[in-house]
Amino acid sequence: MNTIVPKYLHSEITSKKLQGFYTICNVIGYGFGIDFFKKTLIIELENSGLKCETEKQINANYLNIEIGNFKMDILVD
Repeated sequence: MNTIVPKYLHSEITSKKLQGFYTICNVIGYGFGIDFFKKTLIIELENSGLKCETEKQINANYLNIEIGNFKMDILVD
């Protein structure tokens, strides 16, 4: 049987991010605040070899129109 695996842009990074999320939920469960999950996700992502930056300021554009300056919760690799 030939199984087709979808290829996504940056699929290796996306896979590590999803695995980190599921690991956290399996270890500690649900119901904690966003800050708690953000900090634990950073630990999981860094343990999987990814670089993380928090509270990163970016200039966002849509259709080549600047829409503002925003703060990203976590910037990965």
